[in-house]
Amino acid sequence: MLELFLNYFVEDEVTEKEKRCQKECTKQVINDSNLHYLFENFGGKSFNNGIYRIHSFESGFKWTEIVKNGFPEFGKNILIFGYDWLGRQFGISLDRERQIIFFDVATNESFNIPNLDVFEFHNSELVEFEDDALAKIGFEKWRAVNEEQIGLDKCVGYIVPLFLGGRDEIDNYEICDMEVYWDLNLQLIQQIDKLPPGSNINKIGLS
Repeated sequence: MLELFLNYFVEDEVTEKEKRCQKECTKQVINDSNLHYLFENFGGKSFNNGIYRIHSFESGFKWTEIVKNGFPEFGKNILIFGYDWLGRQFGISLDRERQIIFFDVATNESFNIPNLDVFEFHNSELVEFEDDALAKIGFEKWRAVNEEQIGLDKCVGYIVPLFLGGRDEIDNYEICDMEVYWDLNLQLIQQIDKLPPGSNINKIGLS
């Protein structure tokens, strides 16, 4: 099933609190045997010091709704199954033509890889193209100066967002609550999108 992935990605230790959350997650019906296998066997697990994590049943459905709110153009037929250290979410289109989709709230961008199922994504894309998929080089630079484990509900986010002039550098990173990070960035993006091109941003309100 995921032999190549498991040969390359080592499962991280999680806290007792995170273990309880894994056991208490709500299992929901998924009409896809590969996705069901992924959630059933690897849901709520972290790999290679937190560079990549797989959602539990519960958090996968929760984050599907969060991502749909930020990227409404993708409609109803997606399901989020994984995420990386930067809080980028990985989902699959549930349409007949399957594709893996990356959602990055830091840049307000999405990227798709057509004709790929979840097993192929883990065994091929993550193994052969780890830097492209998971920003491995940036992660190693971050880990060199930050040994703190990234919790399952955390990510490394930009202190000053890139779209507000923040730099893509280590000193502009911090560990933060992933849901809060997404919410704040989506609020900022929605406000900026309403401004005329070339507007100067002097004040932004957050709720």
